[in-house]
Amino acid sequence: MKKTVAVAVIFFLVVLAAVLLTVRRSQFPTAWLQLPDGTSARILAVTYGTNHVLGPPMVHFAASLHGEARAAIMQFYRGRQDIQIRTTQQPTLIVWLDRRKDPGAPAAPTGNNYIQAVLGDGSNFVSGLNHPIMSWIAMSQAEAVQYDVFPRRQRDITMNFFYHQQTNFQQSVTKCGTLCFPNPLYRSYPQWKPETLPATKSAGDLEITVDRVETGYNYHAVATSTGIGAVATNHDVSRLTGDNWTSVDAKIHSRSGSNETWSIVSAEASDATGNHAHSMSTSWIGAARPFAFLPALWSDEQAWKLRLELKQTGALSSNLLVTFPNIPLGPLDVTNAIGWTTNFAGVTITLDSFIRRAPDTGNNMDVTKISAAKFSHSRLPEGTHLDLAKIEIDSRLAGSEASTVDELGQTYYFRKIPPGAKTITLTLAVQKSRFVEFTVRPEFPPPPDTTNANR
Repeated sequence: MKKTVAVAVIFFLVVLAAVLLTVRRSQFPTAWLQLPDGTSARILAVTYGTNHVLGPPMVHFAASLHGEARAAIMQFYRGRQDIQIRTTQQPTLIVWLDRRKDPGAPAAPTGNNYIQAVLGDGSNFVSGLNHPIMSWIAMSQAEAVQYDVFPRRQRDITMNFFYHQQTNFQQSVTKCGTLCFPNPLYRSYPQWKPETLPATKSAGDLEITVDRVETGYNYHAVATSTGIGAVATNHDVSRLTGDNWTSVDAKIHSRSGSNETWSIVSAEASDATGNHAHSMSTSWIGAARPFAFLPALWSDEQAWKLRLELKQTGALSSNLLVTFPNIPLGPLDVTNAIGWTTNFAGVTITLDSFIRRAPDTGNNMDVTKISAAKFSHSRLPEGTHLDLAKIEIDSRLAGSEASTVDELGQTYYFRKIPPGAKTITLTLAVQKSRFVEFTVRPEFPPPPDTTNANR
């Protein structure tokens, strides 16, 4: 009797789960959207959390089980192409796209073309990061597009598609459509109260004043002089690619009276709904050097918390510097294994090798054809920076052309080492960042008057 009741209860729960999941998924799939690369896309489902399941309701239910019950249900669905299970380290939004090749589309597109998808809120203010999607497929398949930040206040979210096309060495971008889906985290959220700008905060002996924060720009900006020591920066609001840059006009003053120079090197924008957007791209624009970054957040927030990271970029004191002196350059096109190791400020740094190549007389930035110094190092503590501070070739100051950086190493490139040079001396800087936080209300420019632009 007890066994019969238990079976009945399990059956009831299975049916209830199936009904609830069917209701949740009733708005999917969306209509098909034809894309310019010869494919079409529609949204099959949207999931949020750390465990993501695409498939029939029973598969969702099975994913919540353990042991033999889960194994039995999953075995029944084994081999189904429409079932995917994915885990993420942090709670994440995944938009599951159904992709298909359109009838009559060519076997493969020509040129360096691709599609990116970026999210808009209920008014379709487009922001956040652009995410690439597969620009060509041979057969129908499901694709998971993952977003760590997304607009959460509005009932609906819009997925905007942008087509990047290379034609005669010119890159063009066109918006090629939208798909809409219900926000899985739609509810009421608190609003933060912004500070009045300009506002000043301290970080050690530094004073950082934020005069203005604006968002809704593309990458382009022009700085013009408006008088002695005064510069105005004009931004471009024609965001035809969907990118949304935020500009921070700030001043940094050292109370120590030294000639140190400091710069903002990264930013994190967060909001009251739980978004935390770390800057993936940054820039300094024009002579006024305002700091700009992306991704940004959305316009329906009364305030963002803006956490700025600063580091010293000039007049570095000797206690921050470590030097690798008189590195032998060696013959052309031969990797000279160095292996010099030191521990400085708690970081183990090794100069692994130096490869010397002939001076580049043109403007070649192929890193496989120019000289390079390769360093490896222990994992840097949070907020610690390792940078190349000074270069001397045969005791004469020189410059670096480029660098590549990862978590455990850095490589610096040099285009014009003189043929007769014998040694190079490289000085690195190891320093801790300083952080300061403001609660700001970004100002938003009006949208440009063009049919392809986004607000």
